[in-house]
Amino acid sequence: PTSLIPASAVAVTWFEENQSEGRIIGHRGFANDLSTNQVHLGRGLVGSCAKNKSPLLLKIQEGRNTVIFSEDEKPEALRCAATLPIQHNDKLYGVLLVGSTDPDGVSQTDLEKLTLIVSAAASALFCKETKDRWVYDKNLDPITGVPNHRFLTEYHLSLSEEIFKS
Repeated sequence: PTSLIPASAVAVTWFEENQSEGRIIGHRGFANDLSTNQVHLGRGLVGSCAKNKSPLLLKIQEGRNTVIFSEDEKPEALRCAATLPIQHNDKLYGVLLVGSTDPDGVSQTDLEKLTLIVSAAASALFCKETKDRWVYDKNLDPITGVPNHRFLTEYHLSLSEEIFKS
């Protein structure tokens, strides 16, 4: 919400595990469609944030082209941008980009507030992963490591309900 993130442009880039490419999964306030852009580690503002795993605050000079996501992107009217890694311990989930058309649209105080928000989001993602892993592991046979009878029965039941729904 704009009460938490006062900037005019927001984008979230998601990085799959052990991948050097990210994809933009959500954005608002940009003049161009970003859904087809690929973000590479170490390239552009978002890629540098992902590679270094540290927040960046950048004041963009007027008339100077700045690569935000990738080299083949169309220019945006952003004058100030902040990127924050969504990470828990050493695992990077994604990067939050917050931009503004005002040169002072994102301040150091905003960066610190957003750091707390992405930290909480990363913790929530870690907890969800842990829960999903626990649910999966409890349905494995402890000796063979294959799904147990209960899991296969529940899977078969849900599949048959889906097929014979009508």
